[in-house]
Amino acid sequence: MGRLLALATLIAIPAVSAHGWVSGVTVNGKHYPGADPSWHLRSVGKMPSAVWYSDNYGQHNPVFSKDVGTNNVACHVNATPGSLVIPVKPGDTLELTWETPEGGPWRPTHEGPVLDYMASCEGDCRDASVEDLKFFKIAEKGMLQSPHMTADGVGTFGRWGTDILRDANNTWSVTIPSTLSGPHVLRTELFALMGAGHEGHAQMFPQCINLDIQNSESASTSADPCEAGVDCRLGRELYKETDPGIDISIHQKIAKYHCPGPALWQGAKRVATGDPQDGDAKTSDSTARSSRNWFSHWKGAPMYGGHVGRFRRPHGARL
Repeated sequence: MGRLLALATLIAIPAVSAHGWVSGVTVNGKHYPGADPSWHLRSVGKMPSAVWYSDNYGQHNPVFSKDVGTNNVACHVNATPGSLVIPVKPGDTLELTWETPEGGPWRPTHEGPVLDYMASCEGDCRDASVEDLKFFKIAEKGMLQSPHMTADGVGTFGRWGTDILRDANNTWSVTIPSTLSGPHVLRTELFALMGAGHEGHAQMFPQCINLDIQNSESASTSADPCEAGVDCRLGRELYKETDPGIDISIHQKIAKYHCPGPALWQGAKRVATGDPQDGDAKTSDSTARSSRNWFSHWKGAPMYGGHVGRFRRPHGARL
């Protein structure tokens, strides 16, 4: 069944945050270190990582939707480039490992889309600035099954992109498009929408990764999509707080969900998974999941003070 939420959770939603970061990247059998939230507490100098570093309490806190329109949306709060660059080729698949402070799966109540972007760097990505990067979307995974509310106010969260990540042991796959070449920043992002029905409380977890795409094709087949009229946006221009994919309550049935941000670049190869590829999936009459017991994989990690159960809408409440 879908993720379930207790009544106490609904009351506390605006004050509760998910937490997570990309702790490692694996491609072609080689592993590259990701972010380390405790780096500033025990080390000096630049962190040896291809993932951009944020000084927002060790990187794992969210960027809230009240901050859209700022550069913090690009790669996280006050993010600076990582000191490493990962060499890749078109068609390579990167496995991004997300980690949580509890050491367990991404929280089952913290549902939302997973979005992937690319941006070309003017020179070495280690010298890039969030103020200049223009992102275009290469993949998205939104709502796969609608939240469901019964007549007595009990419901489930449905199924989202974050469920795909959690089912894969907190791993997300991104395939490098075949027509890109040169230094690029990969921007991958999780949304947590459990508080999105409250203005400014949708949570975003953007992570940026330095890449060098080594494409042997001719320059004509590896042109910058932004120069070809693709919808490319600066980080501070990616979203608006009133976007329908952000200003939404997931505590009710959703007829159709639209992923935030620009339209998907049609030149990108989507990530291959066992779930539907449409990031704007229509509602399903069934909210049943596979027989896999997600709760048995939770390892007892704290979740809203330990409350796990069905969510129930308070009488007369607007969620």
